Amino acid sequence: MNIIKTRYLAAFISLVAICLLHSGIARADFDIKKWEYYRDVDTKKAKVGENYRIVADKTVYDGLLPSLEDIRLVTTANEETPYEIFVFRGETENKIVESKIIQNFKSEDNSNILVLDIGEQVQKNNRVSLTIDDRNFGRRVLVEASTDLANWVTLDKDSYIYDFTFGGGKFPQSGQIKWQRSVKSEYMVDFSYDTSSRDTAINYKENGMRYIRLTIFAAENEDSLTITKAEISSYITVPADQSEYTAEIKDVSFNKEEKKSEVVLDFGVKNLPIHKVDIKSGSKNYYRSISIYASNDMKEWTYAGQGEIFDYSIKNFNDSKNHIEFEEKQARYLKLVVIDRDNQPIKISSVVGTGYNRSAVFPYQAQSTLRIYYGNKSAKTPSYDYSRFVRKIDVRNVEKLGMGSQVKNTLFVPGPWTEQRPYLLWVALVGIVIILLLLVASMMKKIK
Repeated sequence: MNIIKTRYLAAFISLVAICLLHSGIARADFDIKKWEYYRDVDTKKAKVGENYRIVADKTVYDGLLPSLEDIRLVTTANEETPYEIFVFRGETENKIVESKIIQNFKSEDNSNILVLDIGEQVQKNNRVSLTIDDRNFGRRVLVEASTDLANWVTLDKDSYIYDFTFGGGKFPQSGQIKWQRSVKSEYMVDFSYDTSSRDTAINYKENGMRYIRLTIFAAENEDSLTITKAEISSYITVPADQSEYTAEIKDVSFNKEEKKSEVVLDFGVKNLPIHKVDIKSGSKNYYRSISIYASNDMKEWTYAGQGEIFDYSIKNFNDSKNHIEFEEKQARYLKLVVIDRDNQPIKISSVVGTGYNRSAVFPYQAQSTLRIYYGNKSAKTPSYDYSRFVRKIDVRNVEKLGMGSQVKNTLFVPGPWTEQRPYLLWVALVGIVIILLLLVASMMKKIK
């Protein structure tokens, strides 16, 4: 009798599990009641049969799921328009131009002078990368070009190369002592800790001349650099499609014991994609290592990456780096942890974040009002045939359409309790499976 009851109980639990699973997974076609927001797409100039794109902005991100699964393009006739999401992150191509160093010497003031020969088959070029053995230097570079080694044309005169490698081993320290003595500032870097930042490539005006001459100026009483290789190239960039977002500095704190500062930034909306920050400071002559963390609620923080910023204004070197790139995070808040060491904290006056845009590319199918709906926590990624062939067209140059203001969908009805908390369905299912296993084990014992 107990076994029969146990079997009925097991059957009942299995039925409940099937119902739960069905309610959590089954999805119908577009139901306007499940989407909380919409915005009208401006299709006044759109032509039927042509492809267009709309770009998500801060308002859309605030209502979207981080995965963008809940985007739907729907006409007023309640017909879905297929789409595909694209992120244009930019592209670079660094094509090496064959060349050789025909002169490499130092002048009376210890400046380095290099002359490179591209050869008779001249190729257009706009970049040279140097291999330098020294550490801890900062130098201004003059770039010139010529066709006959007699008449020279200036391509760039205000570029800088640098290396900051503090601590972490013994290197030729061509500039360390000089920099320690010449740079007097309360914000100056502490040379005793391990950090590094290096850039020995120079971009200049594109040209088609045979010879390139580099003059790398040395400061007073500084040694020349040891340059072992110079590589000329044609550096082509396709810009990324991205937007900038100004942050509010929400909180600034200082930890004297750990010798660091923390700056909390608020970008105003959650799920905002950011992969770069530009940090503006009124301080001078500093070098700081910064770690970056991201959050949507200021409670749970995720590590995003780290980098360095600096500002130097001394004789023969006047350069700065105020941006840090990191792994893209979708968040409302960023926290900058600035390592100050024994220096006075730098004064951060403003921060601008940069994020790659999300574009929804779609075909305009009918002369009717088109809307983008979003804000459905239980939505799943749609599957359209359109995605199979849209990538064969040049979507980057597809015309962009604007959107109207966000509208609260008056027909929106919050989903069932299970749809509002889909993760709990799986918790319940796991629990039911465990109970079933226990019941089976109990039945096996009684049978024995």
